[in-house]
Amino acid sequence: MATNNGSDNHSGNGELKDSVVLGNTSQGAEIHASLVRLTRYSAVFEIYNPALVMRTSEVLENFKIVVRDRTIYTGRAIVRSLVNAGVTLVCEVKLNETSFSVLSITSPDAGMKDSFGEFIGQWQTVYKVMPEFKVILADMQTFLSELRLWLDQMELQIRSSPSGDRGEMERDVVREIGEAMVPAFNNLHERLEELSGNIPEELRPAHQNLSRRQLHPLTLCSPFAYRTYAKPLGYAAITKW
Repeated sequence: MATNNGSDNHSGNGELKDSVVLGNTSQGAEIHASLVRLTRYSAVFEIYNPALVMRTSEVLENFKIVVRDRTIYTGRAIVRSLVNAGVTLVCEVKLNETSFSVLSITSPDAGMKDSFGEFIGQWQTVYKVMPEFKVILADMQTFLSELRLWLDQMELQIRSSPSGDRGEMERDVVREIGEAMVPAFNNLHERLEELSGNIPEELRPAHQNLSRRQLHPLTLCSPFAYRTYAKPLGYAAITKW
């Protein structure tokens, strides 16, 4: 979904023509900026409001990217870096790939054929992911999926027990399962972290995107895990995957 620096959408200085960035900081301040660079995973834009205060790792809500009066991205963004260039503030944010619109961002007037061609190009980025990384993600996904099914069965057994014993039974089950489950999952997570350290910097976004697709539906359903990752009241957690 990266924009093409040679396309007609760009001006001579490399900025995207007819494109704006909108959003809100964690303090509720409005952002209205000029888009400079855009890829599937990040965006760089310039802010001309000297009074606007932003912080790295801050979550930007209601974040939108508009090109030629068409909104191509709607969702959240996480501030990755900030550079004070005097009269302007240059900001780079991390984007969520699933928040892009379906049609091509390289050409707002692109038809379905062009859009499908871009989809194929995006799908092929999975080939860049290390085979060992795919395997450990699949193992973690299978483990968590099977664990959820097993826990559902355990919950049904607890509910069918006499009401006076449910509270004590739930506490016993949580303690016993935790003592066995945490070490088993930690072994998988340690292997994931070990592989992550060997990923070249230019391939990290593709690996991060795949891990989010595979694991977030199973992990962020936990209120504690979701708050740790999203931090809706301020700074986002520094989470690799």
